[in-house]
Amino acid sequence: MKINTIIVDDEPDARETLKLIIENYCSNNIMLSGTATSIKEAVKLINISNPELILLDIDLAGESGFELFDFYKEDYPFKVIFTTGHKDYAIKAFKYAALDYILKPVDPNDLSNAIKRFLKEKQNNQQLKIKTFISNYENDLEINKKIVLPKPKGYDVIKISEIAYCKSEINYTRLITIKNTEHLLSVNIKKIEELLPDSVFFRIHKSYLINLNSVISIDKKKSMVTLKNNMQLPVAGRRISNFIEILNC
Repeated sequence: MKINTIIVDDEPDARETLKLIIENYCSNNIMLSGTATSIKEAVKLINISNPELILLDIDLAGESGFELFDFYKEDYPFKVIFTTGHKDYAIKAFKYAALDYILKPVDPNDLSNAIKRFLKEKQNNQQLKIKTFISNYENDLEINKKIVLPKPKGYDVIKISEIAYCKSEINYTRLITIKNTEHLLSVNIKKIEELLPDSVFFRIHKSYLINLNSVISIDKKKSMVTLKNNMQLPVAGRRISNFIEILNC
């Protein structure tokens, strides 16, 4: 699929040059949806065509190309390649996550290489999204499973998503649900840890195993975690950094 692209430049010759370069060097990868000569026109065109990529000049007849970013949040819905006669704004351009900064007259190879980098980045992002989707899907399957757990006089069948945390009581384990119901299991916490998916549960302390989805806050100073059932549990000092890192994934 071609990259949906627009040109923002107030100079007719510059627009025509970019069109020719795209036609002769990048036609397999670029679909040009339109051109704009001002920030107002650019915003209107972006709203209509929803481009993935903008070839943006900096000096726009009294306006600055950087003004375009004022209309969008920091997570811009497009990538930008600056094409300009000003070499002094490169550092500022890259603060806006510019894909490239190409000086006029635009070298076709420079633009072609920038397009290739865009395609590679896009491909990597798509692969990451696929991996994330698969990971989330697998986690959803795991969290909706039920497990059969032994207790002193029989067995409990519990849905994994309902478990808030488990507490070690020597050779027994007390399992507490999000609704604060309790189950005393006749196995130690290590065995329970082996039964539960490690993508969902984390051992925050030698005595506590928690459901990561039940966490609502962490007090790093006090090394405490608060769960959805309002229970506060201690986090072992040597485990808190790893715990926070896992939650950020």
